[in-house]
Amino acid sequence: MTHPTSSSQHGDTTTGARLAVIIVAYDSNAVILPCLDSISRHNPMGTALEVVVVDNKPDTGLEAAMAEMHYTFCPRYVANARNNGFGGGNNVGVAHTDAPQILFLNPDTIVTEDVFSTTVRMLEDDDRLVLGYSLTDPEGRRNDTYSYFPEYVYIFPLLHLLERISFLGSVNRLRPVNRIAWPWGAAFALSRRRFEAAGGFDENIFLCNEEPDLMRRLPERRLHILPLRIIHLEGHGRQVPASRYLAFLQSTDYYLRKHRIASRGLYWRWVGMKLRLKKCLRRPIDPTYEEAFSRFRREVLNHKPTTPQA
Repeated sequence: MTHPTSSSQHGDTTTGARLAVIIVAYDSNAVILPCLDSISRHNPMGTALEVVVVDNKPDTGLEAAMAEMHYTFCPRYVANARNNGFGGGNNVGVAHTDAPQILFLNPDTIVTEDVFSTTVRMLEDDDRLVLGYSLTDPEGRRNDTYSYFPEYVYIFPLLHLLERISFLGSVNRLRPVNRIAWPWGAAFALSRRRFEAAGGFDENIFLCNEEPDLMRRLPERRLHILPLRIIHLEGHGRQVPASRYLAFLQSTDYYLRKHRIASRGLYWRWVGMKLRLKKCLRRPIDPTYEEAFSRFRREVLNHKPTTPQA
């Protein structure tokens, strides 16, 4: 059975769904429609699966495009009143569903198999779990799937070595590694109760580092990366604009300040040292990143406030 799209701003959120997928869109029509189609094709749960699309730029015709489609899940379109970024948009999405389990998904993803049944079963069995997925590019090459809290940057080489030995085993089975890891924001799931108890996403962060900030506010969490594959189209081949690099640097510093990380200064010295080392070894450096970091470093050294920017 297929279901037409519903449109909602402040309407009834009661659907009886067991799992809600939250997708934040911003001028994302080219990628989000194939994403929704992939969810529909790999959904064995029927309307027990709800998909809430929060449109941070609701003037692109996405609502009309969704209304023309028929899905196996229960769809909901939300025109966001303002573009409040990844975290803010996801908070809006959670507010528009009553599902007890939440899966945050990027619009530039393609679901390749049923990830939903396992997600619901595991979260219903243990709501301390935070679930990630095996993210790849379209050719099946591994994409960023999880990472580590920034304050542990000085042991990143060791952590990356463990990944090479066992990519999923190191994070799933080694408790010291699991405690400092967080899932990539392109696709992860957790219980609604835990998410709301932690206060949701920090809306002072517009872009980047929303995930580690949230994970630090879930002290009893246990991360588990599932071997279920989701294609993340962003990958590493696309040119990253300076604004995104700057947003990453600013949100990292905001995170370090917010959580009173004593090694904040060490972190930035480490990042600067890695750049200098790459230059000495004549390794390739993205000049856009180098320029963004130089600008950011001047602001940090001058003790100017570094809050995330839109």
